Amino acid sequence: MDNAVRELDPLLDRLTAAKRVWGGQGLAKRMRLLQKAVDGVLEVADEWVRLACENRGIDPASPQAGEEWISGPMTTVRNLQLFIAALEQNGQPRPLKLRKGIDDRTVADVFPRNVLDRFIFYNMSAEVWIE
Repeated sequence: MDNAVRELDPLLDRLTAAKRVWGGQGLAKRMRLLQKAVDGVLEVADEWVRLACENRGIDPASPQAGEEWISGPMTTVRNLQLFIAALEQNGQPRPLKLRKGIDDRTVADVFPRNVLDRFIFYNMSAEVWIE
């Protein structure tokens, strides 16, 4: 077994245990934990991007490093912010739009939520089909 895989096992065990704890927390506590995660990502973002650039042979000061920022720390922080926003709405954020889809099923347009999302995730969208 590869060393990297062996190193992942204890981390996955911790994650599995943490999901039980997460489920028992109230919304306010979950929002605080998510904000702590945002702060943690911001704390390591420079190093994260530097290492990613180093791994790909990219100068961290070059314009090409922007891809590492967008695909790494920026996307992670944005997703955490969206989770916080959902919890602020009691875990039930309102869809952007509801419409009828195939077989009269209701379709909820849920992404992009704003101009920033449209810019960062150009030409991407998400919808939820409700039975």
